[in-house]
Amino acid sequence: MTIKFNKRKYGVQEFGRSMIEMLGVLAIIGILSAGGISAYRKAMTKYEANKWTEDMQLVVENFTFYAEEWKRIAKKQYTGRIVGVTEYVYDAGLVPQYMKQSVSNFGAYPDKIAFRVYIKTNDLAFSEKCRNLFNQVILPHNETISFVHRYGYNGSDNSSHQIYYKGWDSCKTNDKCLLTFTFNDVLEACRYYEKEIGVSFVLYFK
Repeated sequence: MTIKFNKRKYGVQEFGRSMIEMLGVLAIIGILSAGGISAYRKAMTKYEANKWTEDMQLVVENFTFYAEEWKRIAKKQYTGRIVGVTEYVYDAGLVPQYMKQSVSNFGAYPDKIAFRVYIKTNDLAFSEKCRNLFNQVILPHNETISFVHRYGYNGSDNSSHQIYYKGWDSCKTNDKCLLTFTFNDVLEACRYYEKEIGVSFVLYFK
């Protein structure tokens, strides 16, 4: 005699999952995966910014170490305009290969030296790189920096939102002084404007 067991009657649950349950599980997995990807991207962006900052510190140390040599070259070739020394800097290996697009225009006057830092606004690490540039590179050197020229690039030959930040010995009333820079000043300096595809900071050292 065959006994038919009515599972529905006795409330017995069958193995397996309904389509709705499976979709719910997949949705949860998707959310967790998205969170993991987001966290990974943030971690990589922070790593990239920190690596870039460390290398930028080395660039400044290397370039300023030979300051008198650059000034000597400038004195021989000076005609009233900055004398380019980028070729010498690159040939000497003072700038990592990957940074040559963002660190360029090395030059010298008889009494000071300079180079340009360029950060694209679509760089995911833009804000962190910019803040690090000020907090860990520019401000610690405010006694040897004459001034910093900040300007935006909008894809044409025209520069936008030009601002000068003065070093401690050249700052006068109503100037933006690096010596008294605040957290909000850094945020403002690192804010980019509509249509700007990149922001340049030209650092002038004594």
